[in-house]
Amino acid sequence: MLPEPAWPYGSIHRYGRADVARVKFVKSAQRLGFSLDEIAKLLWLEDGTYCDEASRLAEHKLQDVRAKLWPTWRAWSSCCHSSCAPAIHAREMFRAR
Repeated sequence: MLPEPAWPYGSIHRYGRADVARVKFVKSAQRLGFSLDEIAKLLWLEDGTYCDEASRLAEHKLQDVRAKLWPTWRAWSSCCHSSCAPAIHAREMFRAR
């Protein structure tokens, strides 16, 4: 995902700003639940000509996250039945779009 920079004799690797930004993007995407394969695909699409495909990948991941979190929200809302506002908010947040 990151090209290896030139390694001058007797020196250390030197990464440019673009490389640092790329690593930050990868780490951020991992925190959001993207696998390295998914991140590699997003990086491959980064030139701007494949925005629709990148959007589809992100939307698919969002649906996966919602599906994983929904049972937790449902259990939480039934546990806290005395206040229905959070349950309504959770239902709206996880509704498929």
